[in-house]
Amino acid sequence: MDITTVAACSAIICAIASGEGLPRRPACALDAGGGVVVNTSSVCGLKGLAGVPPYTFAKAGLVGLTRSVALEYADRGVRVNAVAPSSVVTPLIEEYIAGSADPDGLRAGMASFNPMPGIVEVSDVAASVAFLASEDARFITGITLPVDGGYTAS
Repeated sequence: MDITTVAACSAIICAIASGEGLPRRPACALDAGGGVVVNTSSVCGLKGLAGVPPYTFAKAGLVGLTRSVALEYADRGVRVNAVAPSSVVTPLIEEYIAGSADPDGLRAGMASFNPMPGIVEVSDVAASVAFLASEDARFITGITLPVDGGYTAS
């Protein structure tokens, strides 16, 4: 990697960590007497993807940070986990698809990216977060749950 890529990686990891609110989330849970933190990583943080090294670096760092913070706060009743979706159909992605030279081709490519056909929807990620935040996951901490239709298994 050249110095520009290293600088970009540093800037992106700082931006993602700040945006995730990592410094204040466990403290808020401690103030409440325990709680749950669910970070948003990416399949890139678990498997990597060519062409996006700064993003991959940032999301992999978030996976490691999730594990470390989970261990740091487990004895105080705070569970810390993450979800790692592949591409998710959001309004921004819909806009990107619509503005592409071949929207149908791009959508078909995205739908075949994961071993399971289709594209991850916001509701898929939300359901995973809801599970990790629920009492059903009361003894789960320090994990990153892929929401990727089998991408990280391939």
